[in-house]
Amino acid sequence: MKDMREYNGQGMVYGFVTTGADWRMLSYDGTNFRMSHKFHTMFDGMQADKIQWMKNYSILIECMLFALRNGGLVQENKGKFIFGCSRAVGS
Repeated sequence: MKDMREYNGQGMVYGFVTTGADWRMLSYDGTNFRMSHKFHTMFDGMQADKIQWMKNYSILIECMLFALRNGGLVQENKGKFIFGCSRAVGS
């Protein structure tokens, strides 16, 4: 992520760390690395229950869209950090 930001020259860069079932979203602003809490994207029987997956496990899609929109993983507000993917980090 550090190399990616240096290559781009500025701005926030994003990444994901995964085991396949568990994911974390990362960001790097040139000074600080930030990492979300672990979130789960799979469950037993998910192929038969699309509604439950969309309701409770689609956080990965939301975080990817958030990163692609360049909204920032975290923003500072009065000394506190507010995470963009709030369901992923439980804020």
